[in-house]
Amino acid sequence: MNLGIFSSNVEYGARPDELARATEERGFESFWVGEHTHIPAGRQTPYPGGEPLPKPYYHMADPFVSLMAAAAATTTIKLGTGTPFDRRWRVLRERVLAMTVGEFVNFDRAISYPKPAQTPHPPILFGGATAQGRARVVEYCDGWIPIDVLLDDLPAAIADLRRRAEAAGRRPDDLSVSVFAFQPPAPDAVKRMQDMGVERVTLVAPRRLADALPCLDHMARLQAPR
Repeated sequence: MNLGIFSSNVEYGARPDELARATEERGFESFWVGEHTHIPAGRQTPYPGGEPLPKPYYHMADPFVSLMAAAAATTTIKLGTGTPFDRRWRVLRERVLAMTVGEFVNFDRAISYPKPAQTPHPPILFGGATAQGRARVVEYCDGWIPIDVLLDDLPAAIADLRRRAEAAGRRPDDLSVSVFAFQPPAPDAVKRMQDMGVERVTLVAPRRLADALPCLDHMARLQAPR
C-alpha cells in the first residue's frame, strides 16, 4: 500500500516546496496538490456541499507552478494533481472537455514539448465515483482514483471496474485503484483498503505547515515498513 499526501495548495497555507520536502523525508510515496484554478465570481448552481463555497476553492495556487517548486525541493517522490472536493495524475483539461462534449468539440493536432521524463508517460487516473466514471477509466485511463467521501460501497465498485475491464478486453490488474482525499484514518482503515486491492491512499494534510508536520509524523506510522 502506497500512501500519498494531499495539500489544498492555498496561498495562506504551507508552501508546496516545504510540504513536499517534509512529505518525502517521512517516506510517503507521492505529493498531490489541488487544481481548482478558475472559480467564477458568480454561480448559477449552488455548491453541492452546501453554501457558502469553502475558502480553499478560490485560494488555490496554480498546480503546475506549485509542483515545479515541489519537484525542485525533492528527488524521488511522485507528484500529482487532483480535485479533492468533487475528482488522478493529471488529465488534460482539453481531454476532459472533449470527453464531456465530444460531439461538439474537436481539437486539432498540437505540438507540445518538453515531453515527460517518465516513460511511456505519467499514468492517467480518473476520479469519477460513478458507474459512468468507471466506464471512462476502462476506456481512457491507467487507473481509478475516486474521492473517499463519494464512495458508498468500495468493494462493489472495484468489482464493477474489474468486470468492465474484462468486458472491454483489458486486464483488470493493469488498472490501479487509489482512494483520494482520505482524512487521516486509523491503521485498520488503511489495512482494509489494502485487502480490497487499493494500491494508493492519499491523506489530507492540514493547511498550515505548523499543523501539517506533526500530522505527517502521525500518518507516517500508518505505512508498512519498507
